[in-house]
Amino acid sequence: HSQWFKNGRSIDADVRRMFGGVLHKAERGLLRHWARHPRGFLALVIVLDQFSRHVYRGRLRAFSNDNKALALVLRYHQKYLPLLKTPEQQMFALLPLQHTKNLYAQRLGVRLLQSLVHKDPRSRTLREALKHQKGHLRVLKAFRRFPKRLPPHRRTAKEQAYVARTPGLPY
Repeated sequence: HSQWFKNGRSIDADVRRMFGGVLHKAERGLLRHWARHPRGFLALVIVLDQFSRHVYRGRLRAFSNDNKALALVLRYHQKYLPLLKTPEQQMFALLPLQHTKNLYAQRLGVRLLQSLVHKDPRSRTLREALKHQKGHLRVLKAFRRFPKRLPPHRRTAKEQAYVARTPGLPY
């Protein structure tokens, strides 16, 4: 848990070394069969959504698998989300809904997380995930994109001001 969502070069290097080959297979569609069961679905979502961010950190390619991960979630969330037992599994399965520029998927993420929080109101993991999902949706509504993913020279003045005043936020 202490390594989740960290921007550490050592974590990136570990993910690249241990899972870079798996990511490349997933990118080529060679691991689609993993989605035939709940844990494989979750693993494939994590590989495409999270490992891409570690392996390609600092490059636009870090987001290149977002649509693949999103497609998995949109296709299988009704089937597999109820079968994922821990809040951590549920949160990771839904992360592609936070990372997309698709407003429908963003709103779906809010609804799904609200439902999960309602069922498990003591889960800090799910409450935090819902807070971040709402934050991503708010940014997307305001800018129609994620300014922090862009190099400074491609941001508008309004986006640059937002980035400057929210250095601790990931979105």
